[in-house]
Amino acid sequence: MEEIRDVLARPGLQRKFPSLTISTVSDFLERIRLCSVLTKDVPSLFTLDRDPKDAKYIDLVIAARADFLVTRDNDLLDLREAGSPLLPIFEQLDLQCKIVDPFQMLSYLQTS
Repeated sequence: MEEIRDVLARPGLQRKFPSLTISTVSDFLERIRLCSVLTKDVPSLFTLDRDPKDAKYIDLVIAARADFLVTRDNDLLDLREAGSPLLPIFEQLDLQCKIVDPFQMLSYLQTS
């Protein structure tokens, strides 16, 4: 949540999107908090050699049994790509999680 707050508070982003005021960001984060489940002490189960620091997000998907992982990180997005050497590793986990970028998530939310 702090990372989201920090990113949305970046001056360049706020100049590009003037509606990202401190108040709107705080309201947005509060809405997320109200409909979220905090998962603590997530065990380390997944290894992602290509970018080891990203493995924690897959570990969180596993622990939370998440339906979606929303990211702009190409290392994580590549887990869903046919032909990716990472796809079999991800599929072995037998997760029902969809890895999507923010725009795909918005499209999904608009149609559901």
